[in-house]
Amino acid sequence: MRAIKVFERLLDRAGDGEHRAVLSVEGIGGNTVRVFRFAQEDEKFSANEMEAIAFTELLAVAMTGKHGAGLILRSQKEAEEVLRGWRFDEGIPVPLSAHTTHFCHTHDRDGNPIEPEAGLKFVTAPSLLE
Repeated sequence: MRAIKVFERLLDRAGDGEHRAVLSVEGIGGNTVRVFRFAQEDEKFSANEMEAIAFTELLAVAMTGKHGAGLILRSQKEAEEVLRGWRFDEGIPVPLSAHTTHFCHTHDRDGNPIEPEAGLKFVTAPSLLE
């Protein structure tokens, strides 16, 4: 599967609203993180082209399966703010359940609790493969 297809599916599954996708890939020198902000409403789409290119390049690295990686998508439409996530298993984006996404977002790397954000809704991520 090519990174551009997964990227297109991410945009499609996001739906209408303002979105922020954050991709983190582990490497020898530490984590590399790319943020891609975009907005969609009906047929209108707006985004920074350079952010999209940098995000898709790192997504291609994540999909090699040679590095640990994770992706979150934070979406806001009207008053609702939703968070969903994926982990990469051998380069394949695997959807996380709402419970797992909540746990990851409210705990640090050592498992210590972090204060949750008020009003943030955690949902099970859709597949990006089909």
